[in-house]
Amino acid sequence: AQTACQDEASCQAAAALLPDAPAFRVLATQTKGCFEKGGTVYWSTGGTEEENAKPAPGQQSRVYCEGIEEDGAADEATTTTTAATEAAGGG
Repeated sequence: AQTACQDEASCQAAAALLPDAPAFRVLATQTKGCFEKGGTVYWSTGGTEEENAKPAPGQQSRVYCEGIEEDGAADEATTTTTAATEAAGGG
């Protein structure tokens, strides 16, 4: 599965890795999370984790943060979440 960006910093990092280094803007729109449209990558604030991961509609395309880690915290966070979920009896 592809990993959706969950914050502005990771979205901007993902934008910087794209082939034509598109512009980056922050806005609030119906499409949440990190997406590209017309050569600009946008971070739309206020989305849930699920909203940030939904495929972007129409002319927009979702930008994914596959393999982008901020100071290696991504792996740590995933492990912690799994342990916490199991401890809570979920999953």
